[in-house]
Amino acid sequence: MRAYSNDFRTKIVETNWFELESIQQTADRFGVSYSFVWKLLNRYGETGLVNPLVPWRRSQTETQHFKNCLW
Repeated sequence: MRAYSNDFRTKIVETNWFELESIQQTADRFGVSYSFVWKLLNRYGETGLVNPLVPWRRSQTETQHFKNCLW
């Protein structure tokens, strides 16, 4: 599943804040989960950003170091 666009995320935040809706009402209106809206609002409140989170991946160096520590 692809990440939602930043425009869609911004619309969710603006609707929740300007319409004074509950998180559940906003989730139902846009057809997304309660937890998605809750996390989005928290992230926006803390950072001012609505961008999707980038998954963290180990670099090749970290992976090789981990393997060397095990052997």
